[in-house]
Amino acid sequence: MKRFIIALHLLFVCAVAANVSAQTWEFFPNGTYDSRITRPDDFLGYELGSRFTLHHMMVAYYTKLAEESNRVQYHTYGMTYELRPLTYLIITAPENMARLEEIRQNNLKLADPRKMTDNDEAQNIIKSNPTIAWLGYSVHGSESCSAEAAILTAYQLAAGTDPITLDILRNVVVIIDPVLNPDGRDGYAFSYNSTLDKKPNSSSLAAERSGGSGGRTNHYGVDLNRDWAFLTQRETQERTQLYRRWMPQVAVDFHEMGSGSTYFFFPAASPVNANYPEQVMKWQKIYGKGNAQAFDHYGWQYYTHEGFDMFYPGYGDSWPSFNGATGMTYEQGGGGSAGVILKRGEDDYLSLVDRLWGHFTTSMATLRTNSENRENRLADFYEFFTSAIEEGQRGDASAYLIPPPANPFTFNIMLESLLLQGIEVEKAAESFEVKDAYDYYDASVEDKEFPEGTYVLKLEQPQKRLLKVLFEQDQALPDTFFYDISTWSLPYATNIETYWTGSKITARTTPVPGPHPLDGSVTNAPAKYAYLMQLKGIETTLAYYELARKDVKGGIANREFTIEERDYPRGTAVFYVGKNSNISNFHSLVRETAAKFGVNMYGVNTGYSEEGIDLGSGRISSLVKPKIAVVGNGAIRHMFDYRYDIDFINISTNRLANLDIEDVNVIIVGSSLSSALNNETAINQFKQWIRDGGVYVGWGGGTSFALSEDVKLANFEMAARPERDEEEQEKEDEELKRLTVVERERRRKERASPGYFVKAQLDITHQLAYGMKKEIAVLKFGTTAFELPTGGGMVGIFDKNPKLSGYVYPENLERISDKGYVAYASMGRGHVILFSDNPTWREFLTGLEPLFLNAVLLMPSH
Repeated sequence: MKRFIIALHLLFVCAVAANVSAQTWEFFPNGTYDSRITRPDDFLGYELGSRFTLHHMMVAYYTKLAEESNRVQYHTYGMTYELRPLTYLIITAPENMARLEEIRQNNLKLADPRKMTDNDEAQNIIKSNPTIAWLGYSVHGSESCSAEAAILTAYQLAAGTDPITLDILRNVVVIIDPVLNPDGRDGYAFSYNSTLDKKPNSSSLAAERSGGSGGRTNHYGVDLNRDWAFLTQRETQERTQLYRRWMPQVAVDFHEMGSGSTYFFFPAASPVNANYPEQVMKWQKIYGKGNAQAFDHYGWQYYTHEGFDMFYPGYGDSWPSFNGATGMTYEQGGGGSAGVILKRGEDDYLSLVDRLWGHFTTSMATLRTNSENRENRLADFYEFFTSAIEEGQRGDASAYLIPPPANPFTFNIMLESLLLQGIEVEKAAESFEVKDAYDYYDASVEDKEFPEGTYVLKLEQPQKRLLKVLFEQDQALPDTFFYDISTWSLPYATNIETYWTGSKITARTTPVPGPHPLDGSVTNAPAKYAYLMQLKGIETTLAYYELARKDVKGGIANREFTIEERDYPRGTAVFYVGKNSNISNFHSLVRETAAKFGVNMYGVNTGYSEEGIDLGSGRISSLVKPKIAVVGNGAIRHMFDYRYDIDFINISTNRLANLDIEDVNVIIVGSSLSSALNNETAINQFKQWIRDGGVYVGWGGGTSFALSEDVKLANFEMAARPERDEEEQEKEDEELKRLTVVERERRRKERASPGYFVKAQLDITHQLAYGMKKEIAVLKFGTTAFELPTGGGMVGIFDKNPKLSGYVYPENLERISDKGYVAYASMGRGHVILFSDNPTWREFLTGLEPLFLNAVLLMPSH
């Protein structure tokens, strides 16, 4: 792309690099502007595109626009983890602004046809209502030009008086989320601006090429563009509520890609999720043609249908598309290293001005297409939801059924996410029977009785498509290449007992407005000798931790026993009355903890058992308070901070060689420590920390480091590729020599393993798996697994026929079959626990988090 210097209708000129000849460029075709509206350069004090605008300056400018223009409202909808405001603009014609709430309510009726008195009411809304357009910029903070483009777009809509802009304002209510990721964006902008000299330098050798480090993710290192369907982060949770207040007809997510690329806009690449109706692709083509017309006018290069698919439901384009919008990703060539200006070749420069101009152009082209197709777009929006309800009435699946959950804490994480997304959940007010209850794990179908309190998720609802894509057992796989994972089925991700049925549910049900109640109790209180709590999952593990960090003394029984005519399994927590006599409110503390986590505890008046071990047995390991250190992993830090309220240290790797067991007794490692523990002395000191009682929990690079030859924290071996018959291998080698380019690409795609669910069996008699189900689903990447050692040590083993859901090349599946998932080894008084895959990936694998938390919170006591 040639370097264009935008003149805002001759209002300002950007001269970013003295060694590049400047050209002026028309800001907007036939553009005229209201001189009462402050221009960006006048307010900011520099020409837009000459440096990166910091978030607080954007907030101040948008506040100014709202004060000056009767077309603009500016609001805050939330706060980031670093306490930056999450904001949005509403921009539309003054006559629309005067009836904004009426427009919003009418639009919500189209999104739920059941609210309509008849079809005539829908047609009247379609004829009279503006469309709603959502423009979201800078979800990846280091993809930096889009936030600058948002400023231009807001100014154009606030000040423009040309016919095109005025038509847009009459026909569209524009919602601009100018910076979806303020923490990441400011992190990038501060870093980059700190490297700038008086004149930006286009050389690839310039320090500014690496100045804008980081910023892609939010404060906790989470990619917000993967979080739309699972809502683990504050930014996404707040944004989803705002989005559903408006339910737009078009939603654009603005990104950047490599500096050698041109510009990408939809239609999307394959694979496209089969749950979308045909209108999704139809409208992608209509908007794509509008963008192409705008780019063709300037002779700019672009491409479509390549690279960016519509399969995974958690993107900023796919999730809106499951909510009735035409959700689209636009990618401008550039990226974080492009900075303010980059020389790509002889007489080929890419400037920040070029890049923001590209996103501004598609912003306005999309709004123009929306305006020109107002009635047709609203009609298809309405049809999206009417057809969803009709499909729910006649599809193979009628409902998803979840019996009263054994682990309400985990269930509530999922439930709250579903309710935030507008998915309707009901609860059975009576027991009922279905003739075709399909089990997710063994593919069986049975006649099954469901009790009162069963959760019922009927597909006959406006959000049918979103519900189905999140819950269906397996996705229809139109291709073998995926930009992200190939499966995400919530029953597997949560390991919550779930069934689906084709039968209509006729039992009485009531809407579920909020979380499942956490009903905890303490029987026989105050106890004279001890309180007992069977470890049954995440609630009990968290209750154990809550008492441990309040210095309650106790332990965990590693054998069964019967006391006062009640049987207790191995994995029962014991909290002694006598040992806690120094805690004046001990009995009330136990009651409060049981109520907080919804767990049952039993008071006993003796330590003498009728069968099994007594409560003074050496088979009861002493409670040790976890003192946790996390190496880098932001998602775990977020989980501990906001989901589970667990204390930890975010530790620097240069402190690992000198760990003191009094300060830290658990370390969580997801990446290699070889740069920090890089000599024999440091490694030996680290091993001594484990021998003194430290718990090492690792996966990924943490597992590789633990098993490396120079370290050897444990003697496990990674599973090797199965040996192949020599003749068969020679035959394949000969075939490879003759493959065409297309055949080689197809072969590469076929052999991928882009995230798939498999079954694993746990040793639930092992301390690490106390309270877990024996059979669990694991999200697997690649082929990493452990060989099964003759001496044992595998707490989790993949099934011989493990596949549950998703795409995996058969040979890759064979490599993990009957191999280890979780390995355990003791070292002195300490423990080494290694996972083949991250059990906390993206924080949506809540079904594996109990196993992970057992490792972190319980194992120091063993």
